[in-house]
Amino acid sequence: MKNIASILELAARDFPDSRAIIYNDGDSFSYEELNKLSNRVSNGLKSLGVGRGDKVAIMLSNVPEWVAIWFGLTKIGAVLVPIGAFYKGEEVGYILQHAEVNTLFIEDQIVSVLEGVNSPYLKNVVVVGDIAGNDRGKGYLQFDRFIGAMDDQYIAVDVEPDDPCAIWYTSGTTRLPKGVLMSHFGFGSHTALVPEQIFSSPADIMLSGVPCSSIVSKVTIFGMVASRTPFVMLPRFSAKKALELIQSQKVTIFYGVPTMVLYLIDELEKNPASYNLDSLRLIIASAAPQAEKDLQRLKKLLPDVIYLRFYGATETIGGMANTHLSDYYMYGYLPYSVGRAVRGSEIKIVDEQGNEVPAGEQGELIWRGTGMMKGYWKEPELTKKVLRNGYYYTGDLAKKDELGMVYITGRIDDVINCAGFKIFPKEVEEVLKDHPAVFDCAVVGVPDEVKGSIPKAWVVLNKDQQVTEAELIDLCRSKMAHYKAPREIVFIDEIPRSAIGKVDKKRLV
Repeated sequence: MKNIASILELAARDFPDSRAIIYNDGDSFSYEELNKLSNRVSNGLKSLGVGRGDKVAIMLSNVPEWVAIWFGLTKIGAVLVPIGAFYKGEEVGYILQHAEVNTLFIEDQIVSVLEGVNSPYLKNVVVVGDIAGNDRGKGYLQFDRFIGAMDDQYIAVDVEPDDPCAIWYTSGTTRLPKGVLMSHFGFGSHTALVPEQIFSSPADIMLSGVPCSSIVSKVTIFGMVASRTPFVMLPRFSAKKALELIQSQKVTIFYGVPTMVLYLIDELEKNPASYNLDSLRLIIASAAPQAEKDLQRLKKLLPDVIYLRFYGATETIGGMANTHLSDYYMYGYLPYSVGRAVRGSEIKIVDEQGNEVPAGEQGELIWRGTGMMKGYWKEPELTKKVLRNGYYYTGDLAKKDELGMVYITGRIDDVINCAGFKIFPKEVEEVLKDHPAVFDCAVVGVPDEVKGSIPKAWVVLNKDQQVTEAELIDLCRSKMAHYKAPREIVFIDEIPRSAIGKVDKKRLV
């Protein structure tokens, strides 16, 4: 079959001069320019002896080189290993060794993270940016000089459908990150669904501040190249900058995580007349729930903009369900729903014995579709635990309504067993978020000698607003059974989250 990187070659052939990437309201890359740069990367890697099946890591912030390197390494049949530019030495060392990374592309400002990192597999380090004098002695290559000397012609090699294209590490919010092994067929077939889900085309422009190293980039990079949609890349997310770019670049689609959407709402409410956002037609959020009170604020600010939810996992190469535009036009906005299973996939809600439950009943969400991972890299037992009978057992609790719309109600691992009673943190969080003073929150079960586990909440307040611990606890007791109310509330400046918005519970408890 064709290599998934061939979508860039097709875009360069059909739309050579059209913009592929707009970087921070500045430089732009056409499809032809991006394709030629990726070809130089392919030839550069080949000159280093890197080939089919070799693992190549990218550790960069959001820069155009990220995209070119991704396509370039994929063209030669190498395997992508994304590493967040914000990762620390121990995390980086673990991934480099666990994934058996041969070559690393790293940003100049974070090269120091490699001090003390040793991996017997790492042979080449290519620095994007300036190389400090003391790094030249380490044998590091400078990206512009090294890649600039390479030929800009290369045709992506053909691959087998089951050939690996990436090992994408999970965020590791509850344990060491797991390496999710993806195939060319799984990645390519699932990415092809993106344009039809949001009706994207060359007439659109997408903006996102989500890190390229997250699985969301399946949509923001590969999905947009597939639909020939220009992508505005933010080096790091800023609500003010994002709104300025939506206005100046006439952005039609914004893709982010709920926290980013909330920051947009807050910034826009300061002075709605400051921005002309008439071009914007879609806001898409994924990875975490969005408070309904905030969506009502968004609706008042941007009544003509449609808000869509995407639901997925790294293990399913992103999307499992989404609120499809056609469903939105037919049924309108459905509060709390993440939509229905994406085309070509199936979602079931099952009980503890694996039997499908009736509509409206809660159970574990299981999924099967073309985007299924091959398994966890080097973890066969863990793979067997979550991949059963062709389905991925997500560990998410959910319900389905009569229309087949899915509603996520929590995580099995998050359920708090308090003296035999089950407490679902999401239910408590939704009550807390209803208070006008609450900006963000997270509820986690903590050990208790008498009851086994009790709920504890961490709360971030809106600026210039106050509420006491007792008032929030009383609010919860007035809205639900007393045993569900947090016994303690800690006020903090920010809820620790992963790059895609999931609560990092290791840093809370």
